[in-house]
Amino acid sequence: MPKDSIVLDRRVTLIQPTVSEVRDSLNNPKPADPIEHEVWANREDTGGKETVTTRLMVSQTNTVFTIRYRQDIDNTWSIVDRGVTFGIEFILEVGRRLYLEIHTKSNKN
Repeated sequence: MPKDSIVLDRRVTLIQPTVSEVRDSLNNPKPADPIEHEVWANREDTGGKETVTTRLMVSQTNTVFTIRYRQDIDNTWSIVDRGVTFGIEFILEVGRRLYLEIHTKSNKN
């Protein structure tokens, strides 16, 4: 599909991790509630695999999400689509600040 005709046909949630100013007894920052951003996206499953470890079946899905360009996202964020959380592996800029192609992995067991 040409990159100028991308159809953003689903709503996904970008999860931005945050750290609060509150500290625990060891003076480590406590994690705060993450910030959620709802965006329109295109999803393309690009592959996957299944493995068995210690008698537990684990499936891994490689998925590429395309969203409109935004400069604040990085690979510490995650994406939730239909209840499945995807960890961001890397992000590619498409065009001159037109779209972001976000390459992700999800693990299910």
